[in-house]
Amino acid sequence: MLLGIIRTQERAAIGLAGLALVVIMSGSLALALRAQNAVAEREAWVRHTYEVIDKLAALRIAITDAETSVRGYDLTGDDRFLSALAKANAELDRLPAELDAEVADNPVQHERVHRLVELIAERRDGFTQGIARFQANGAKPITTPSPSGKGVTVMAEIRGLIDTMRRTELDLLAERSAATDSARRQGLWIFLGAGLVMLLVIAAALLLVRRETIRRAAAEEEGHARERLLQMIFDTVRVGIGLVGPDGNLRRMNAAFMTLMGESEAELVGRRPALFDEFAAPGVAKRLIVQRPDGTTRTVLAVASGVVDETNGVRLKSITDITALEQAQQELAASHQRLAAVNDSVLDAIVTVNPSGSIESFNRAAETIFGYPADEVLRRNVRMLMPEPFASAHDGYIERYLETGFSSIMGVVREVEGLRSDGTIFPMEIALTETVLRGQRLFVAAIRDITEKRALERVKNEFVSTVSHELRTPLTSISGALALMAKGTAGALPDKAQSLVAIARSNCDRLVRLINDILDLERIEAGKLVFEFAGVSVPRLIERAVAENLDYAAKFQVTLQVVGDLFEAEVWGDEHRLLQVLTNLISNAVKFSPAGSTVEIVPQRSSGMVHLAVVDHGRGIPDAFKPRIFQKFAQADASDSRQKGGTGLGLSIVKSIIERHGGRIGFESEWGAGSTFFVDLPEKRGRLTDLALPEGGDKRVLICEDDDGVAQILRVQLAEAGYAPIRAATADETMRLLDAGRFDAMTLDLRLPDGDGIAMLRRIRADERHANMPVIVISACLDERAADHALVGNVLGVVDWIGKPVESDRLRHALDLARRRAGKPRVLHVEDDPDIVKLVEYALRDQADVVAAPSLFEARRRLEGGDIDLVILDVGLVDGSGLALLDDVKAINGDRSPPTVLFSAQEVDPARHDELVAVLVKSQSTIDQLASVIREQLEMRANGAAES
Repeated sequence: MLLGIIRTQERAAIGLAGLALVVIMSGSLALALRAQNAVAEREAWVRHTYEVIDKLAALRIAITDAETSVRGYDLTGDDRFLSALAKANAELDRLPAELDAEVADNPVQHERVHRLVELIAERRDGFTQGIARFQANGAKPITTPSPSGKGVTVMAEIRGLIDTMRRTELDLLAERSAATDSARRQGLWIFLGAGLVMLLVIAAALLLVRRETIRRAAAEEEGHARERLLQMIFDTVRVGIGLVGPDGNLRRMNAAFMTLMGESEAELVGRRPALFDEFAAPGVAKRLIVQRPDGTTRTVLAVASGVVDETNGVRLKSITDITALEQAQQELAASHQRLAAVNDSVLDAIVTVNPSGSIESFNRAAETIFGYPADEVLRRNVRMLMPEPFASAHDGYIERYLETGFSSIMGVVREVEGLRSDGTIFPMEIALTETVLRGQRLFVAAIRDITEKRALERVKNEFVSTVSHELRTPLTSISGALALMAKGTAGALPDKAQSLVAIARSNCDRLVRLINDILDLERIEAGKLVFEFAGVSVPRLIERAVAENLDYAAKFQVTLQVVGDLFEAEVWGDEHRLLQVLTNLISNAVKFSPAGSTVEIVPQRSSGMVHLAVVDHGRGIPDAFKPRIFQKFAQADASDSRQKGGTGLGLSIVKSIIERHGGRIGFESEWGAGSTFFVDLPEKRGRLTDLALPEGGDKRVLICEDDDGVAQILRVQLAEAGYAPIRAATADETMRLLDAGRFDAMTLDLRLPDGDGIAMLRRIRADERHANMPVIVISACLDERAADHALVGNVLGVVDWIGKPVESDRLRHALDLARRRAGKPRVLHVEDDPDIVKLVEYALRDQADVVAAPSLFEARRRLEGGDIDLVILDVGLVDGSGLALLDDVKAINGDRSPPTVLFSAQEVDPARHDELVAVLVKSQSTIDQLASVIREQLEMRANGAAES
């Protein structure tokens, strides 16, 4: 029935298609005939037009010939002109009548033909009169024109009329051609539109038939596919499925069931396995052991279902192999035990903390280090393991990290302090990482007790100090004695003795260089190498390096030459260390240059960098040695140490020094063609911190020194530099003087008879009146105390560390640096998060003094002082929105209001952006980006002030 309906529909569609085809063909034929008639009509009109045009042209020629013949006859009297005139008259008799017949359908043209006939007749009368005059004159030439001149006018009118008729015919041809083409196109579009409609109707009919056919076929195929899918699932699923009849015997089973039972289909069909007796109630899973005929066993999860076929009473029983799962669970448990054993056996404490700060795990090493059993700390806040002030700030730190994603310690190793159960504080290293376990964020802290490490560092420092003193001092004496002997101070030496003294001096100098290099390398690795940064003149640096190496180069018969101009430029660095770099590079180049050659020092400047190159023409560097050239104790040939001297430490030290200056070192070399070593250093630029304080008035400096001699020397040096020195010999006297008044700077000895200088400095910094006072440490125990990490950077605001005896120039430089720092701009940071304030203060430490205000009240009080150059503003404050401060800034400072930078976790209305110089969102901007914006604004403000 369905096939009959489909076939009937298909026949109807075919009939419609045939009918449409007939209509299209008929229409095409009619259109072709119409187009042919249109073409024929167009060609007829074209021929008609050209015939009219040809006759007009012939008429024009005939009248022209007639006039020419008459004039020729009048001039010559030759009868041949009369013959030509007769021919022209014959044409003039014939052509007007034919032309009138051609344009009979056009009244305008017809009227023009009548007029043309009249004009031609009038002109022909003129021709007749002309001939009669000639003959009346006795057949003598007539050289004078007709008195009236009317013939010329008539001829002009005839020609004009002919031209007008010709143009009219051409216009009519164009108009009729366009009309014919338009009609043909219109007919074509009508036909195409009708054909398209018919095709769409046929297509729609076919589509409906096809869709119904596909739908019915798809329904049938879906039924078959569903059956095939169920069969495929039944055959391929890894769960064993058996269909059981009402008698409890197996009727059918899949491959997985046979595999688990260890029997074939023939062996299983028609019988009831003993395993079925152990199944639980329908829908309840039960763990069972399958005993297979081959003696092996499998652990299965057995489930029986209710009736799945009511007609035949068929039930379903399934068994799932869980042997591998149980083995995996056993292995996982064993793995957990191994991990627990490893976790408990490592020497480092491993503590996991959840986002709320609660401790999730605490290994045995943590128990040993902190003195708590795990049971006492689990689920308690981790701040119990921290001393103050870290404990109070910890929860807020985690909340800020979870909110902003910003952290300065995540993924790095830091040295902090821990708190044991007995209340003692100890140093430790901590590496904090974040992980996700079962969808929960956890922080994992690896902690190492570095109490012994600190003790070893102290022993190492003492050893280095001993080496520095106990070896350098006798070596200095030995070297000096040998030098005196070589000069003959103790009497003239025989030649052999002189040679032995020279050998001794050379090896003594070698040993001194080795000791210096080892000590420098140790300080670099420990971060304790002291750098005295200041502006260093590039020409002066090069001139000193060349001058100090001239004698050394002369020993190798090598010439030193500066190539190019010594341009005026400065780099920001330690002149002594940079001189050490150039001396090393020049001495290396000299050692490996052939006698009679030249070592070139080439200074260049490019893109804000100073490029210093040392070029030699020696043997070059082997390719195999190039990757190791900056490593410690690296030498291309072991014999170099004996032949050329050196420790193999120089380039390693040079590289570290250049990197501490923010520069770069590199080399270019080809074996047998010499080498070029170069350093790139950033050129010194003017900064806001270079602004000098206004001169005028005595600047008071407090000298904290218990040694009378040293105190007197400091007094003289400070007085010569224009300062007013006041001395305090003890810590107690120093604190009393500070309580009594303000000082512009202070020198501090670390060893005082009644206290520790560092402890006193901490007390001074705790006093708001002296929190920013520049301090210069002058002490004999400089190396040991300067190594203390707590004193590095700006933590205690130490301007410089100067060892005794005091160098006057260095003391003056330190005081000048203190004056420059006192002239830094002030930035008001309105922020209630102390950690953010500390980060910003550290980032801007060289450009500005950051004043913190945790509330709107405190911010307004600071602004009323009128000495704020820029404001960093947070929105969410404890006593209101920071945006309320914008109007206060304008009201308090008027036209001189400082620029404001918004740095907040909350985004603000764009309409208020015009009141701010920059808007930064904490979760989208880093502290470095904020610092960059602040520096730019401070420089713009400083430049504006300078111009005004």
